[in-house]
Amino acid sequence: MTVVRLRAHDDDQGRAKCLRGVARCKKLHDKRQTGREREWSREKGRLPKERG
Repeated sequence: MTVVRLRAHDDDQGRAKCLRGVARCKKLHDKRQTGREREWSREKGRLPKERG
């Protein structure tokens, strides 16, 4: 888990205020889907383009 800053602003006294949240890691099935999408975008770049 990772703590991430969601929002930051200054209050009336000039102090910085932050709204924080907790982020979790990707699940294995999400990583697989991302890999498939990345691979497909590479493959699309390799395909010959139609000249018309």
